[in-house]
Amino acid sequence: MKNSPDSRARGIQPSFDRQIAIAELLLRNTRDLQAVGLKQHHYDLLLLLKTLEPAEPRTLMAVARRLHADPSHGAASLAELRRRHLVTWKRSSANLPLTVSLTRRGQGLLARLFRKDQDRWLRLGPSLLSTLCSMTQEDA
Repeated sequence: MKNSPDSRARGIQPSFDRQIAIAELLLRNTRDLQAVGLKQHHYDLLLLLKTLEPAEPRTLMAVARRLHADPSHGAASLAELRRRHLVTWKRSSANLPLTVSLTRRGQGLLARLFRKDQDRWLRLGPSLLSTLCSMTQEDA
C-alpha cells in the first residue's frame, strides 16, 4: 500500500535522501544501544516503564501485554536489566505479583539514550517527521 499511485500523488513517500537519513538515525540508535550492552527490546522495556502512569499496573504480565510480547520473553529481558541494576522488582506481600520499576541507574541511562535520539530526530526537521507520521497513519 505504501507504493500505491494514490500515496505517491499525495507526496507521502520521502525522498531517497530522507530515507537515508532515517536509516542512518536508526543505525546510530542501534549502535548507541550496543555500546551500552542493550538491544532494542531492552530499550523498549525501559521506555515503557518510564512512560507508564503511576496508577498503571507494573507487573510482569501487564508490561508484557503492553509490549505485545510473550511473558517468558519479557521476564528474561527484565531479568537481564535487573542484573545490570537498571530495573528492580518488589513484592509488597506474598500474595501479590512482582512490581517492576526503573532504578536511578536505569533512569540515567534511559535519559542519555533518549537525549541522543531526540537530538537526531530534531535535526531531521519537522517536514520529515510529518512525512513519517503520514506514512505510519497510512499503513495503519
